[in-house]
Amino acid sequence: MSARAAPTREGDPRCPRCGTALATPTACPRCDAPPGWQPENPRRPSPLAGLGASFEGIRYVLANPRLITWILLPLIVNTALFVGLVIWLDGSLAAFVPDFESEWAGWIDWLRVGLRDLGVATLLRWICALVGLLAGFLATLLLSGIVNAPFYDVLSERVESVYLGRNDPGRGWLALPADTFRSIGAAVSLALRQLLVLGVLFLLSFVVVGAPLFAAAGFYFTGLALVDVTLSRKLYPGRVRARWARRHLLSLMAVGLPVSFVPPLAPFGIVGATLLFLRDPDKP
Repeated sequence: MSARAAPTREGDPRCPRCGTALATPTACPRCDAPPGWQPENPRRPSPLAGLGASFEGIRYVLANPRLITWILLPLIVNTALFVGLVIWLDGSLAAFVPDFESEWAGWIDWLRVGLRDLGVATLLRWICALVGLLAGFLATLLLSGIVNAPFYDVLSERVESVYLGRNDPGRGWLALPADTFRSIGAAVSLALRQLLVLGVLFLLSFVVVGAPLFAAAGFYFTGLALVDVTLSRKLYPGRVRARWARRHLLSLMAVGLPVSFVPPLAPFGIVGATLLFLRDPDKP
C-alpha cells in the first residue's frame, strides 16, 4: 500500500508535480521536485485526451509488465461481477414474463393464444435480457469501485512509481486495515452520491431532456470514480476534490465514457486516470 500520510487540510502545501502533501514548501520526498517546480507544458490537457485514457492504460501496462498482477485481480473481479449480475438479473426479470404455454383462465385464454402466436413471449424475453444487460452494466460500474477499492489503490500507487521512476514507498502490514478502510470508504461515499444523482436523473429521463442528462452524469461519475482513487490516496479533503472535479467536468466525462460501455476496462482506466492526474498542471 502507499506510504502513510498524515491527514491533510485545505490549503496545506502540496507538490505541484505529484500532489504529495508536504510538511513545508520544500523539495518533494516522493518525486524530488524542487520548490517552485513548474511543468514544461503548463496548459491543461484537452478534455478529448480523456477519451483515450483507458487505451493508454492498456499500452502503459503492456510496456510495464510488473503492473499486470494489479490489473488481473480487479479485471477478474469486474468480469465475474458483471457476468454474475447479468445472469441473476436475467433470471429475476424472466420471472415477470407470463407463461404463454400453460392454459389461462377460460375466459381469457384466447388472449394467451393470440399473444403466443404473435411471438410476444419471445419479444418479452429479449426485452428482459436487454434490461438485465443494461442494469448489469450500471450495477457493475456502481459496485466495482467499492469491491476493488484496495486493488485500485495499490494499482494507482504502482503506476505513479513507474511514472516518477521512484520505488513505491511501501506500507507495513499493520497499516493495511486503515488503508483498506480509507479506500473503501471513499468509494462508498462516491457511490452513494452517484446513486442519489443518477436516481433523480433516471426519473427525469422519462422526459426527453432528462435522458441526455442521465447519460452525461453516468459518464461523469464513472470518470470521477477512476480519478478519485488517486485523489483519495493522496488524502485531498473532500471539498478540494469536489472543486477540482467541477473544473475538469468535461475531462472526467471523457475518461468515463469508454468504461461506461465496457466496465472490464476499469483497471486500465485507473492507470490512464492516474497518468492524466500526474500530467495535469492544474492540481488541487
